[in-house]
Amino acid sequence: GKMEGVVEGGGCCLAVRPESIILSATDGPLPGTVSRATYYGAKVEYEVMLGDQPIIVEVYNPQLTERFAEGDQVHMTLIDRCVRVLA
Repeated sequence: GKMEGVVEGGGCCLAVRPESIILSATDGPLPGTVSRATYYGAKVEYEVMLGDQPIIVEVYNPQLTERFAEGDQVHMTLIDRCVRVLA
């Protein structure tokens, strides 16, 4: 997308849909802690604390992926093509 107003090494804001974040027990650049896990059948909604910022992550077809519980340490990866940069 457009990167006007964004400078290398500077701050910016990212917009990412909750289903565009991949959770893993070991792999990913953004470490966090699961503060809530809610099972809805077709999906699990996690609240992951990234520092003091809560991040909502939705995992569809939870039978096919790792499951996490409150207090678990996880790593998040953002799907590149699903991230929007807001300057």
